[in-house]
Amino acid sequence: MLTSLDKLNAKIFSEQLNTQFKLHHEGAEPMMLKLVEVKESDPSPKIELFALHFLGATAPRLPQKMFLLEHDKMLAGGYDAEIVYESSAKDLVKACKDIGKEFVYRTPANVKLELMGRKIIGDLLTFFWEGAKSYDVGGDKKRTFAGKITAMLSDNYKQVFQDAREKQLELPIEYLRLQLVTDYVCGMTDSFALNLHKELRL
Repeated sequence: MLTSLDKLNAKIFSEQLNTQFKLHHEGAEPMMLKLVEVKESDPSPKIELFALHFLGATAPRLPQKMFLLEHDKMLAGGYDAEIVYESSAKDLVKACKDIGKEFVYRTPANVKLELMGRKIIGDLLTFFWEGAKSYDVGGDKKRTFAGKITAMLSDNYKQVFQDAREKQLELPIEYLRLQLVTDYVCGMTDSFALNLHKELRL
């Protein structure tokens, strides 16, 4: 009886330890592989992560296939296909993508996580832009609300801003201010951004 992919989990595979599986590969004889280990990652109530380890014969090896890249077309900008879909792995890649779309990226938990991340990033960008939109070199005037916000920005990113201003690059100051904010927010780890968002009650 076939089992749907979304029903498979580590427990099901653990019950098949030491079972022989037949691997079919295009252009080669089927190979027998034995399932020797089911390794679970940190358990999560939302998603189950596990790896399967198989043991097989060292010979014969699966045939290696060469794919001739069309370098001339690539260098000339005339190669508009996807390399992986021109190779023998195209069916496998498509299957993996279909599984990801159906059972991973569109799950309710992941959609909620994506929406939460969008909300947090948007709030932080809006908050720090309120301080950076009038910022200039030496402009940390902490007595003003905008000055208090820019004082929270990383000194490293403010130094990049200052270097760009001193070099008199042909970039509008609004661009440098936007870069200051986006670089700072993009450089945050997920946990830092989440905690900062909570602390600021945005």
